[in-house]
Amino acid sequence: MKNDSEALNDLTPKLVKVLTRYLQIRFGASTEDAEDCVQTVLMRGVKRIKEDGIEKPESLLAYFLTSAKHEYFRLKKAKYSAHIPFVAEEHGSKAYQLEEILQEERMTILTDCIQQLNPSSREYILYWLKNPSHNAQDVADHFGINVNAAWTRKHRILKVLQACCQKKLDQ
Repeated sequence: MKNDSEALNDLTPKLVKVLTRYLQIRFGASTEDAEDCVQTVLMRGVKRIKEDGIEKPESLLAYFLTSAKHEYFRLKKAKYSAHIPFVAEEHGSKAYQLEEILQEERMTILTDCIQQLNPSSREYILYWLKNPSHNAQDVADHFGINVNAAWTRKHRILKVLQACCQKKLDQ
């Protein structure tokens, strides 16, 4: 137990730095928001480790990265919803209708772009879209690839889709 505490004390500053930079670089989090999220994640993570133990120590970093991402999204959602003023429904209905039309157009374009992908890329990205709660490890396991390959493949396909959608929107 003493060695565990020493190891945790040694790794915590490094983990804080990695998680903070991850949130700042990947999601554009401010330093304060990133540090708040990391602190919350570490407290929950350490508690969970102490209660449940570690089944797969090699997946601990992935657990903390995913937890940090979700905590940041929760924080952003809470901040965003706290600053939205009440708008009467009749004042926003026309804008809402326009937004729905635009959203439908975007979805049609995205669907067309997905159909233009090769079959394996289409299957891959549709799996991600149908399973938004799955992390890279889950997807990697499903497709029989490693986590890095899962991330790389996803982001390459997203770039292709983004270029296709942008081209169609510019027409």
